Amino acid sequence: MDERTAQELTESAAIAQQKGRHLDAAAMLHEALTHDQWNGGSWRALGRSWYELRQLRAAENAWHRAELLGSLDGPTARLREMALIASGRKAFSPEEVGARARSFNHGALPAIEHFVADAEFRLPVLFSLGEQNRFQAMLTIDDGPHPQTSRVILKTLKDHAVKAVFFLVGSSVEAYPEIVAEIVADGHYVASHGWRHERFPLLSPEEMVDEMDRTERALMQFRPTPKPYYFRLPGGDGWADQRVHAAIHGWNPDVVLVHWCVDSTDSMAPFEFLDKEARELDAELRVLHTLTDPAFSAPIILAHDNIVVLRTRDPAFYHQFYSRLIEETRRCGFEFVLP
Repeated sequence: MDERTAQELTESAAIAQQKGRHLDAAAMLHEALTHDQWNGGSWRALGRSWYELRQLRAAENAWHRAELLGSLDGPTARLREMALIASGRKAFSPEEVGARARSFNHGALPAIEHFVADAEFRLPVLFSLGEQNRFQAMLTIDDGPHPQTSRVILKTLKDHAVKAVFFLVGSSVEAYPEIVAEIVADGHYVASHGWRHERFPLLSPEEMVDEMDRTERALMQFRPTPKPYYFRLPGGDGWADQRVHAAIHGWNPDVVLVHWCVDSTDSMAPFEFLDKEARELDAELRVLHTLTDPAFSAPIILAHDNIVVLRTRDPAFYHQFYSRLIEETRRCGFEFVLP
């Protein structure tokens, strides 16, 4: 095949798809992705070719990559749902989820000693609630508060009588104190997620301490400083970084880094949806992937509010997503708990 750019290959693949030459299109898209492996549109198109060729697992894998890159649109999400059903991967039962929870090896989760051996300072890092709590789940919600979405999430949690851990961004706490007051009044646990959602490994020790200190001063208006002090690193980055551990330990040796073992991928959802059906389908698929994650045992579940610096995601998505996540998690026999 002649040497062509990723864009030229993608355009030729689109023409081939229109003519029903899906195998040719798939070959061109594979070559395009060798030039530009992060092209979400090419992954989406490749999934369509595999779907037309009835290579359903290949289609799902390609569409999953497109989803992670924010390139999965509503019509493609519906095709993906059909592929999941046709390949037999959608169906699951509470019994299957429970069996996985009972058999999951919690010792397989990362151990901090493997990554920061010989470090002078080591903070505890939580990935799950531990094998003794296999049928408990902790719902953690990062990046709030947000004026257009937080109250939707709060109402959904209240309607389902669920308490969650809100890891809040300090600058947003300062900007929207009335929302934080509502979170606390509803009985949820509030904890720090840094001041500006900056990635800690990129900061100096002094900047890390400033992030911790400013956020805690904002949160102290709503609750006493807790011990142990639960903290989630922005993006989860730095949980195995010796510099990060040393800086945070120097600020407060009682800090516990709360990571997660199950990512709901809700932060990858589109900001807008073509229609109500597409929004509901996207939420359903994310709940499906969450509950069928092999690590869904005593899970710390990563979920999100809408971080203020980004565009506002459709608030109705949060209602649909959290409602289904709570309902299905309970249906599988899990109880939601706080620290």
